[in-house]
Amino acid sequence: MKALLVTARFIPMLFVSMTACSKETNKAIHKKEYSFETAKKNGDVIFRGGDVYNTRDMDAFIHKYKDGFVRFTQFDENNEPVIKDLTINKDAKPHRIYYDVDYSLTSEKGRDGEEISHTQCKSITKVEHANSIDYILEGCGAITDTELLFTVPKD
Repeated sequence: MKALLVTARFIPMLFVSMTACSKETNKAIHKKEYSFETAKKNGDVIFRGGDVYNTRDMDAFIHKYKDGFVRFTQFDENNEPVIKDLTINKDAKPHRIYYDVDYSLTSEKGRDGEEISHTQCKSITKVEHANSIDYILEGCGAITDTELLFTVPKD
């Protein structure tokens, strides 16, 4: 009976200890796995050090607006990825764009301190200027809210 009592006390402590370690380990592994090379291999639109890669995927997403998904990853000065996903909800009438931002792999956090933020927007537009191109989400939250996704210099 005494051995059973000791075991009953030890197992929950071991479980808590293993859970805490595994979360940290998973985050560290995920952090290593989502490198620039991983993002490039996955076809993400990538921003790093002032350079932009794979913008044609963003253009394709805008043109086939009725269905799709695009991920863009922005690497900060510490080479930490902020992962942003745009997904079209084709079942909603009218279609909605889900804009999810994952800050969990960085020291940066969202506007309200969250690790992951979720927003719905009405449309996405590409606005060309003399020297640059802006990609903008419109109708986010309140009807007039806009979100500048990114700006790309023209070649």
